[in-house]
Amino acid sequence: MKLNVFALILTVLFATAAQAERVIVIMKDKEAFKSAHMAYKMKGSYALKGFKLGGQPSELAKVDGQVEDSLENLNTLIVNTADQAEIEKLKANPAVAYVEKEVFHEAPRPVKGFLAKAQQSQQQKVGQKTPWGIHAVKAPEAWALSNRGAGARVLVLDTGIDEAHPSLKANFEKGQDFTGDSNGSDYTDKVGHGTHVAGTIAGVMDRSGFTGVAPTAKI
Repeated sequence: MKLNVFALILTVLFATAAQAERVIVIMKDKEAFKSAHMAYKMKGSYALKGFKLGGQPSELAKVDGQVEDSLENLNTLIVNTADQAEIEKLKANPAVAYVEKEVFHEAPRPVKGFLAKAQQSQQQKVGQKTPWGIHAVKAPEAWALSNRGAGARVLVLDTGIDEAHPSLKANFEKGQDFTGDSNGSDYTDKVGHGTHVAGTIAGVMDRSGFTGVAPTAKI
């Protein structure tokens, strides 16, 4: 009997978790966003249900959801909603410009044998440390036509960048923070993802063979 009750509790918990949806909510009403943003700054994550603006219920108070983050310079909230019905309420809200659900896509698995073959061919084509993906997208074959990306400028919108990274500093031109309070000047990459992506795109080729797809392009 105890096992059956425990299984029932787990089923309910998993069902509830499966229904929850995280969404990005871009606000068009600046005053409504400012109020929601200040509430997040003061108390962190909070429930929208019953949320008040200037002592009065806000339009957002009709939504059963939890504000998880607030992107000040983008007039954007990250909201964890109860289900699809609450997302529809957000879309219909007069203070909201755009709503999009967070979607996860499973990374594709390498075709059988391809990864091994690509790794084996690395040493022959470029160097021992050349990422296998460089060959997977046939970058070396394109370099003869593109001069390895010379003259191209790529914008990476991500978690920031380590401008002093040895694989990036020669190709880095300019950065800007669009989400913090630094007036655009602090684009330090505290997560590492943006630096990784920038390196994949335009990492400088070194003696070991490590390189980005376009090692002479600018970031």
